[in-house]
Amino acid sequence: MTGYSVARFFSSICYIGRVPYAPGTAGSFVALCTWYYLYPALQANYFIAFTILLFFIGVKASSDTERYLSSHDPSEIVIDEWVGQWLSLWWVSPSLIWGLIAFIIFRIFDICKPWPIKRLDRISSGWGVMLDDVAAGVYTLFIVHILKWIYL
Repeated sequence: MTGYSVARFFSSICYIGRVPYAPGTAGSFVALCTWYYLYPALQANYFIAFTILLFFIGVKASSDTERYLSSHDPSEIVIDEWVGQWLSLWWVSPSLIWGLIAFIIFRIFDICKPWPIKRLDRISSGWGVMLDDVAAGVYTLFIVHILKWIYL
């Protein structure tokens, strides 16, 4: 496997990002499903640490994939959606309802890109690829926890 192949494998999350339709949504959905099954086996601190580790792997892998494809934030890169989706689920116990709420809100922020998400998306290299989804994840995290506080 070449360096490019490794970067593409990681940035596309095992090639999930190469699905023909809505690869970002597919990446977020697989991240949601993984969270639902993985979170009960982990303590919240390990889940957070793993998310942060994936962020830094994503910066490097996305930078390399962008360079090889000569394209800014190609659609096959979905490690950013994965990290953003997981960040939006920090301290949320596995629940299909709350998971789906976080998924929908995250996708809305990721697609609409309100301020400053759009500005972060313009940053070149893997940092820009990752940071806009981190911001969408932070927005979602706050909204989900506010909703949980209101409804629980």
